Parts: sequence; C-alpha cells; structure tokens
Amino acid sequence: MTQSLLTAPISRRERRKREVQDRIIEASIELFTEQDCEAVTVEQICERADVSRKTFYNYYLSKQYLIYALTESIVYDEAARIAEAARAHSDNAIERLKFLLDAMASILRNFAALERTLMRHTMKDAARDDERAAERWHHLDNLIIGLIAEGQERGEITTAFSAQFLGEITGGSLNSITVNWVYDENYPVTERLADLARFLEGTLKAPGQPTK
Repeated sequence: MTQSLLTAPISRRERRKREVQDRIIEASIELFTEQDCEAVTVEQICERADVSRKTFYNYYLSKQYLIYALTESIVYDEAARIAEAARAHSDNAIERLKFLLDAMASILRNFAALERTLMRHTMKDAARDDERAAERWHHLDNLIIGLIAEGQERGEITTAFSAQFLGEITGGSLNSITVNWVYDENYPVTERLADLARFLEGTLKAPGQPTK
C-alpha cells in the first residue's frame, strides 16, 4: 500500500456526512441540556440542527438510538480507551486494573448532569432492547476479562477461577457502583471504586506475588 493511499483525504461526501451528523449531535446535546430527554422530540432536534426528518433517520433509527450512541461514545468508548491506556501504564495486570478503576472514578467525578441523565435514560430503556443492552453491559466485562487473562498467563493473577468468572465479577461490581452513582448524585463513587481496587488486589493476586 502506498503512502498516498494511507494518507488519502476524506471524500467530500464523507466530510459532508460527518458535518451533518455533528450538527445532529450538537443540537441534541443542547436540547437534552435544556430540558428532560423524554420531552425532546425528533422534530426539535431536526429544527435545531437544520436537517429534515428523513436526514435524521438516515443516521439514527429513533431518538432512543441517538441517546444510545451518545451514551456509548461518552462511557463505553471511553472505557475501551482506558483499557488501552492501562496496558501502556504498567506491565502488571493488578496495576492495570487499579489504573482502570482510578480512571473510571475520575471520569464519573467529572461527568455533568447531562451524562448522568443520558446513562439513566439508557438504563431505563434497556428492557426494550435486550440484545443491545446485553452488548453494552458485556463490553466492559470483556475488556476486563482480557486484562485478567493476560495476568493469569504471566502468573500475576490467581488461576483458581477462570478469567471469564473473575472478569464478570469485577465488571459486575464496577457496573453496580456505576448504577448507584447514576441514580444517587451523593453516592461516594470515588471511595467505592478505591475500595474495589483494594479488594481486587487482595483477591486476584496470585500466591507469591509481591504487594505493591
């Protein structure tokens, strides 16, 4: 593959599509900030973004799918970036997990009311879209399972249980803490995630591994 192909510019059509999608996203965020998500209509979003309803539905099947996309970008895509940053942070699996939990605590602390509202709205609607909900909730589990499996291969994490089980327990605990934070703005999320990090360090560490 030549260098010219690797650095080929985005086509005019693709650039136009991204610009329209950005307008829809910006308009929806403004409206969701101004009023309750439930009250915002597709018509309002289209008017604010200066697009037709047909154009909106070319990008999103419904308002709810737009909310899904925003939530996934804010939370789940960020989780994937954190998992990669954790790998770069340390060669040790326990330290990687502690880094991930600390980063998640920082993100949740800095989230504004909009992010909390979007996550609450997505959780509330999850029962209507079981397949998509399962995919979202398993996403972080799978990232954690990968980190744990790598740690087991290097002898850093106990093999008394499978990576799948340990990942599900860890991810489930993180999800539970996140849900509590979503529904209770006074929930001590930083302290709980720090507690979880200490608990995991004592539980997951393979026999003979030094305490850091």
